[in-house]
Amino acid sequence: MNQKNKIKAIISFAVALAFIMPVTVFANDAGPSTFGDTIVSIDPLTQTVNNGVSFTVDVYVEPGEPISGVQFDLFFDQTIIQADLVTEGDLFSGHDVLFSAGTIDNSIGKIDDVFAVVIDELPLPTDPAVFVTISFTALDKPGTSTLDLDGVKVIDAIGAPVSIVVNDGSVTIEGSPEYFDLTISVNGHGTTVPTPGVHTYIAYTVVDLDAIHDLGWTFDSWTGPDAGEIVDDNITMTKDMFITAYFTEDHYTLTVSNVGGGHVDVDPDKEFYLYGEEPGLTAVADSDWTFDSWSGDLSGNTNPTTIFMDDNKDVTATFTEEGDTIPPVTICILDPEFPDGDNGWYTVPVNATLIATDEGAGVESTWYRLDGGYWRIYTKPFVVCGEGLHKIEYYSFDRAEPRNKEDVKITEVKIDAKPPVTTHKFDGMMVEGCFISNVTVTLSAGDK
Repeated sequence: MNQKNKIKAIISFAVALAFIMPVTVFANDAGPSTFGDTIVSIDPLTQTVNNGVSFTVDVYVEPGEPISGVQFDLFFDQTIIQADLVTEGDLFSGHDVLFSAGTIDNSIGKIDDVFAVVIDELPLPTDPAVFVTISFTALDKPGTSTLDLDGVKVIDAIGAPVSIVVNDGSVTIEGSPEYFDLTISVNGHGTTVPTPGVHTYIAYTVVDLDAIHDLGWTFDSWTGPDAGEIVDDNITMTKDMFITAYFTEDHYTLTVSNVGGGHVDVDPDKEFYLYGEEPGLTAVADSDWTFDSWSGDLSGNTNPTTIFMDDNKDVTATFTEEGDTIPPVTICILDPEFPDGDNGWYTVPVNATLIATDEGAGVESTWYRLDGGYWRIYTKPFVVCGEGLHKIEYYSFDRAEPRNKEDVKITEVKIDAKPPVTTHKFDGMMVEGCFISNVTVTLSAGDK
């Protein structure tokens, strides 16, 4: 059970006691009394104090009839004053009392569930007196804070609520406002909001912070002696503050590979490059080979060339063999490898995979078509299905200049996945649906 629920449980218990305990209520000799309102007030209703000092206010109660308990919450401006302590007054002096000083929350400006309940049989108080005294400290920020009583309850001798009037108060903080400097510096390349430099703010001003990186840089963190004061990109000016926006420079990798006979020289050749660096690339062909083109994050055939480093880069140099007149060789691999039926027939669909190799400049592309359809560039295995004889045609190009084209090759696939169908025929003399002679039976079988 949390503190607030504990307090409510205690006061509920005390009110229950009030109903069952004998309590003496004094009235005048003329008969039943006519009671007035019970007044609950902040005392003093208004006051002015200097910034940085401590002060007190009373919660003052003027009973309109004998009372056995009081409860309230109090709201205040936490940016101007802070609550320090709640102490019991003399309203219920001489009585056995259940008392709670409540819970102070200076983050939202509230004192929650202050209460007292009389639990003895003595005559209940009817004289005005201080219920509680609250100690505050004025902050350095000038202004006026209201002191709002909320959830006020006063009970009579039998625990029933009485008619009340509530008077809220206020306190004004005076004095010259205190100012603090916020000094912002930058480490690396970037800027900030507020801009780097010295900025002056009234005490307790909440400053929104932002860090904006330059190209090729990344904001890392706020550093400096007061970086720990930053919460959710905000800093509250309770003193002179010194913070630094720390930026780190981006680092990129350059990966270079080649196809064919040759290599690439990189200048400068480093493990990492910074944003904006432009390393030079020179494709150097082996003997009897010629540089063809760049691919990946670089295109064209300019050689030598440069590449602008604004990200991780991957570049491939392709070389072709001089005098290469030999076309690629493409093979077709079937799965299943061998027919599972008789006479070279498959009874299931067949997967076809094309593999091309070239001893010279390398394979540029592979093309195929099925059963006389459109020619397609080969990218992955395909399925041959359906009854009958199927024809796979295919060839490949290499990267030589001019390109060498392979002659069209053909692979045939026979698929018979359906069983044969057998029919019958009876011949003979019939009378009334019955044969009366020998019967000739003729069976016919077909397979598509």
